[in-house]
Amino acid sequence: MAKKKIKRKELLKEPDEFLTFSSRLFYWIHTHQRHLAYAGAVILGLFALYMAGYFYYGHLNKQGQTHYNLAYQVMTSNMKPDNDPKKCEEAERLFKKVVKDYSLSKVSRLALPEAAYAAYRQKRYDEAISLYANFLHKI
Repeated sequence: MAKKKIKRKELLKEPDEFLTFSSRLFYWIHTHQRHLAYAGAVILGLFALYMAGYFYYGHLNKQGQTHYNLAYQVMTSNMKPDNDPKKCEEAERLFKKVVKDYSLSKVSRLALPEAAYAAYRQKRYDEAISLYANFLHKI
């Protein structure tokens, strides 16, 4: 069936839909003002926590990368066939420090096999095998 056509006069006599909706919305906001303020404070607090965590992990990644680069530089400066065992020990210690102190950073995964390689270069094969096994277990 065809819908009944509404006349203009009847349409103008009815209240405007936008005005009724907006007035109901403003009334609801006015009556629930305290709850909306609490919700806004909670959302703002959660955003502040998120940003604090984001900047903390960024700082942690930067520090971990700096220490990893230092350890890698010590290791690569000692790649000659007649390597200095003290530098290999220092590189291994620095890589282990990155794994221990910056475990939440991205480079901590890379530092463990490098520490194992430094142990291998010092001919401590059992320790190198255990470090490689630990690396495989973490992956």
